[in-house]
Amino acid sequence: MSESTSRRPAYARLLDRAVRILAVRDHSEQELRRKLSAPVMSKNGPEEIDASAEDYDRVIAWCYEHHYLDDERFASRFLASRGRKGYGPARIRQELNQKGVARESIEKAMRECDTDWCELAKEQAIRKYRTAIYKNNDPMEIYYVDILLAVITIALSKAAWKLIPQYSKLEPGQWEEYLKSSKSPKMLWPAQQLIGKKNVLSGENAIVQLPTGVGKTKSIELIIRSSFLSNRTATAIIVAPLRALCNEIASDMTSAFGESVLINQFSDILENDFFVDFTLKATILICTPEKLSYIIHHQVEFLDEIGLYIFDESHMFDDGRRGTAYELLISEIRKHINTEKQIVLLSAVLSNAEQIKQWLFNENGTLASDPAIKTTPKSIGFSSQTRDIHYYSEDPEREDFYVPRSIEVNLLKKLGKERKKRYFPKLTDPKDIAIYYD
Repeated sequence: MSESTSRRPAYARLLDRAVRILAVRDHSEQELRRKLSAPVMSKNGPEEIDASAEDYDRVIAWCYEHHYLDDERFASRFLASRGRKGYGPARIRQELNQKGVARESIEKAMRECDTDWCELAKEQAIRKYRTAIYKNNDPMEIYYVDILLAVITIALSKAAWKLIPQYSKLEPGQWEEYLKSSKSPKMLWPAQQLIGKKNVLSGENAIVQLPTGVGKTKSIELIIRSSFLSNRTATAIIVAPLRALCNEIASDMTSAFGESVLINQFSDILENDFFVDFTLKATILICTPEKLSYIIHHQVEFLDEIGLYIFDESHMFDDGRRGTAYELLISEIRKHINTEKQIVLLSAVLSNAEQIKQWLFNENGTLASDPAIKTTPKSIGFSSQTRDIHYYSEDPEREDFYVPRSIEVNLLKKLGKERKKRYFPKLTDPKDIAIYYD
């Protein structure tokens, strides 16, 4: 370092260095501080700048004041630059986080950017696969690659990481932990896309008509998660007409939320067993209409703590024995709660859904229904002792060639200090396929 340079105040030398660095490209504050603190190269080698922490803070403050430094601007330009190179949003978020950019600035840049990430991913797939394959000029390879690209395109258009934040009108970061977990769907089924498009995930009152086997349980879970993450409420209640159905729902919600949410299933006994400490954590209550009616008549202020009401099997309105009671229950709830509460009715079939919507919500609700959504078909396999599989089908001419017609049980390799033998497939597990032995 020259004598003239050494006589200059440390602050002035730091400021000059900061301006030179920022003149090349935008930096985050963390990046700039790191480069400013690095030794200065001179004729005699690297030399430390004898500057105090106050000098560094003054330089940073000056750069902010004169708009040389702006983390939001840096995040926006960094995102655009990395996007053009083919990097996805998850990778870019990670890199911006490593550079010390605040989460709020990152999410703002994500919201304001006009990059179509699905289209970008598609272009990357085309560049990686199609370009190389077309050079070989093999018709079969081209055929299979085009099928692969079509599958990728469809999968990206239905990707949960893209649609769930969009439908719920929440920041992607708020969903990040869930979307990275094994409990999150990778793609949304048509039924889940329907409730998203109808703004049910963002708090809209709705009557949802879904046939069985289209992902109703996952839809309920997403509605509740959206309500919790948006802080619209910390307590949701699910009302189901049958005790057995309540048990099933409680099991599904426990599996979905784990210990992060309190699952409280009320008994059908008409007594005061409904004490809930709403201050502990997010809560999901499950009960029958009769039980909820009893609670309301004995402790109506109980409704004040609930922000989301989900009525399963709401076609019970048309039931001659219980329909009237169900209708009176919802009327009673509607009378005691304000319009900020969300009410969702789930049903397979409602002949007068539009009329019920008008009666219940006036103009503040929606009808989510799509006749194109069909029940997921299931096959049943019958097995003999020879392990040959014979599939039952209503159409005897139809053959499911893509399904193996025999089962071979394999012993899996033990992991670590594991002692118990594991097999695949588990013939005792009825979740995926039902196997009946002669």
